[in-house]
Amino acid sequence: MALQVQLVLSGGGVNGLAMVGAVAALEKLGVRPVRYAGTSSGAMVAALLASGYESSALERILSQICVRRMLGIQVGMLWRGKQWWKLIRGEGWIDGKRMEQWMRMMLLAKRVRTFADLPKHTLHIVATNLTTQQMVVLPDDCDEDMDIAKAVRMSASIPFVFDPVAYRGSYYVDGFILSNTPLLALQTMDGVGNLPVVVLTFGESEPNSSVRWDAQKKSDQFNRRQQMPASMGGIFGTIHALFGTMIAAHDRYWMERHPEIIHLRLPTNGIKPTDFFIKPDEMKKLMNSGAEAAVQQWMQKTSV
Repeated sequence: MALQVQLVLSGGGVNGLAMVGAVAALEKLGVRPVRYAGTSSGAMVAALLASGYESSALERILSQICVRRMLGIQVGMLWRGKQWWKLIRGEGWIDGKRMEQWMRMMLLAKRVRTFADLPKHTLHIVATNLTTQQMVVLPDDCDEDMDIAKAVRMSASIPFVFDPVAYRGSYYVDGFILSNTPLLALQTMDGVGNLPVVVLTFGESEPNSSVRWDAQKKSDQFNRRQQMPASMGGIFGTIHALFGTMIAAHDRYWMERHPEIIHLRLPTNGIKPTDFFIKPDEMKKLMNSGAEAAVQQWMQKTSV
């Protein structure tokens, strides 16, 4: 019997390909996502899965696309004077329209255009409203008739890489700014307790980890960090730490207080989120490594 879960997909740029492989592998183990929350590339994968694409079909489709062309990136465009002027104006290298068009095409193939075309609470997407300086959960903070492709573009518009998205008097950028792992979006559903929550992020896996909560171990780790503060590494290290804290602290705090969440960390194979010139063989390796990591950690965390 399939295990129904709520699936949370974090942002990670092109590393989102690993999530497709991970979901496909989990489905073979009998895991069936029925609700999705996503940020950035996680929003893209979540929207496609929620619209009815089989994860195995997405693996085949995405392994054959050219990421650069799908995003509308032309060779040499980054060195044009016009692009630098866009950055000065606070825009990005890429307008993001091609990405939105591609998403819309994919969704329409499943006869899905707006959130209203999906069962209620099936899909939630997180973006950042620069105008109001707030995190938004779509469609809750808008309406059910909102175009999903537009919402995905908002959530995936990395600042200074993509243009901010203008929508109803506000400018929106990538949701990772305020919540890269959009667990908060689940609160607008039926709550975390009703269905298991599976979270896919990127990073090193926890050795011999399980779903059990070890409060004393967490306390000891916290005390050691307080006693031995790491060097900030000068001004650039401090800036990096500040932005890293802004992006990850809220999500980490939420996850650490909900031990029932099944958190799977996927490898990136050294691929950067903005490696839009990724090669086909690297794309396949990302999906394969995501599948392997997901299965291994799932078996560890659910065998308790």
